[in-house]
Amino acid sequence: MHSILIVDDERIIREGIVKLMPWEQLKIDTVLQARDGRQALALAEEARPDIILTDICMPDMDGLVFVRELLALGLRKDRIQYEPRIVILTGHDRFDYAQQSCKLGARDLLLKPVDEAVLMQVLARQVEAIDRQRDEQSQQKQLEQQLERQVATTKWLRLEQITHQAFEQDLLNQEDLVWLKRNEPRLLGSYRIGLIGVEGLAAMTADDRDLARFGLLQLARQILDTNQIGLTLSMPSEPVFLCWLFTDDENQLIERCDQLCSLADREYHLVVKIGLSHLAESITESRTCWQEAHAALKSGQAIGSHVYLVDDKTRTNLTLKTVYTSKRQRLDILSEDWQLQEDVAELTELLPKLAEPADWIRKECGELALQFHWRQIRQRHMDASTVNRESFDHFLHDLASLEPAQACKRLNSYIQEAMLLSETKVCAHPVVQQAIQHIKSHLKDDLSVAGLADILHVSPNYLSRIFRQATGEGCNEYIIRKRMEMAQSMLTQTNLRTYEIAEQVGYQDKNYFSLTFRKFTGQSPTDYRKNNQIF
Repeated sequence: MHSILIVDDERIIREGIVKLMPWEQLKIDTVLQARDGRQALALAEEARPDIILTDICMPDMDGLVFVRELLALGLRKDRIQYEPRIVILTGHDRFDYAQQSCKLGARDLLLKPVDEAVLMQVLARQVEAIDRQRDEQSQQKQLEQQLERQVATTKWLRLEQITHQAFEQDLLNQEDLVWLKRNEPRLLGSYRIGLIGVEGLAAMTADDRDLARFGLLQLARQILDTNQIGLTLSMPSEPVFLCWLFTDDENQLIERCDQLCSLADREYHLVVKIGLSHLAESITESRTCWQEAHAALKSGQAIGSHVYLVDDKTRTNLTLKTVYTSKRQRLDILSEDWQLQEDVAELTELLPKLAEPADWIRKECGELALQFHWRQIRQRHMDASTVNRESFDHFLHDLASLEPAQACKRLNSYIQEAMLLSETKVCAHPVVQQAIQHIKSHLKDDLSVAGLADILHVSPNYLSRIFRQATGEGCNEYIIRKRMEMAQSMLTQTNLRTYEIAEQVGYQDKNYFSLTFRKFTGQSPTDYRKNNQIF
């Protein structure tokens, strides 16, 4: 329904209009009256009628001044600029009145005495225009809300994906970091990880479980997210919900978390507790924080009525394990033997410090040895039969009876021996050894079989034959592999541009380098960096 304000200093005219118009038919349920512009201004400010029918010539404040003052107020209604539809009613047929009325946005100008049918037609036209405007605004609002929901859903999904990647892989690519800087920079500052768990959730029916999750999510976002304390995500792999928490005020955080748990109990009869991590300063610590929150939820120390934190010993072990896991993941992308040897040495130093059972550490040593051999077979295009099975079996036999520290030392010495044996096999022929040394030292230069043969004072055919016999691959294949392996290292460990890396590994044509790299790795240099660069 609609409302109208009738402004005229003549009472008989005001009341005549009120009595004559079929208000219900016009869908107008509120009819207000004012005797002059000043009284009308006060009424309009309070009631905000949809239509204003006003005379011009009135004492104290005339109709034109009233309309001008009303529009100048900039009144707002439901966050939409208040713009009533103005109809001027006057007894003076003057051009200047008509001109001023148009400037003020009047929709119609009627002369007294006005015909009842004409007035009704004018008012009906205003009501129809208002309804049309409301429909358009409603549709626009629905579209905006739908767009907001879609944008929010897309953002939540991207945050969940980035969170999963940070926790599972302990690294983020450059594209994710740029997205976070633009859309959720809080994740790149200081934070904690919180996990919200519900007792007995698995025993609930599917409907009760969905209701519990929905209610708890709303409470978490109401108490944590809307106060800029947290960012709550629904992660399928988590106990119930995961929260990025951004306040360094521990007391405030505990108070809010306890409030959330108490409300969940009161509103949904859920027994809820929250596991927290320590305060971290970098996204690279997120995996450790995630593990801490899991451990706190499972067996942490209470720091609030429903809030738990791990002890220092558990936290230290989780940090060590995260570092260990990260370094182990690097083994698959390392291309140089010296890098592999350094990382294995660091891993064997870290393993005994982990608070893990001895059997787990021994098993890990065996798996690391297997991973080392697999890397050699894959990167050198060797046959699996080249692995000394007798030596490997002997190594595994030794592991079974060793304490963790001794097992790690045994692994380190075994890999050093295996690397030495591998290099001895490859470089057994002195000419091949010299060729390999020259290739490794001159990857940036122009390399060819003919050029190498000339340097080594042998024929190209002879060099090609003995090189393949000694290494299992052609000389040109070896050159390309070493160049691509160096490019892989530079892409993951430096910020050099693609053309700069191409030059460093002997390619003057960036496009030809990119084609060769894609053929070797299955990815473009840009994609390889995005997927493998360590943050």
